[in-house]
Amino acid sequence: RRYVDEKYSDLPFLPLVELDFSIKTIQIRNHIVKVQLWRTQYSWNWIKSQRITHPGMYSKAHGFMFVYDVTDEDTLSALDKWHKDAQQATAFKYAHTMLVGTKADSINIGNTQKSQVSYETALQFANRLNIKHCIQTSAKTAANVNKAFETLINAIYEETVNLMHRKRKPFYG
Repeated sequence: RRYVDEKYSDLPFLPLVELDFSIKTIQIRNHIVKVQLWRTQYSWNWIKSQRITHPGMYSKAHGFMFVYDVTDEDTLSALDKWHKDAQQATAFKYAHTMLVGTKADSINIGNTQKSQVSYETALQFANRLNIKHCIQTSAKTAANVNKAFETLINAIYEETVNLMHRKRKPFYG
């Protein structure tokens, strides 16, 4: 929600499963671009025991952000399941991908919390899954949040423009 609404909340996570849809209008070069963002959110106990989501939800996605908590190594490992589900989608092989570590602000808070997932470990994970971008963010401080979205959106935009210039039909339909 930080990217779309520029808001942050410390309220605890409550829903078992949440699907959220947002639209943000941005400008890239001289073009106005309307970005659709679909966010899924699951409780950790549910993630460990279930298949994440129906692959049909991903069928026309242009990009994926695989998000983990830098203070919890298990959340990075769980992304294998997300990635596998996303790969079953028709358009996945053409989609842009990014690995996003959250709670980066927790790394520098004395001894109360320490990163269990180093950036190097995350980068190795991303390379293993052929995820093209890797970044650590903080919704609390807003560090790198816009940069993460802008990187992914710009990559999608550039590919779409290049496809249009080559007069090919874009991969998404």
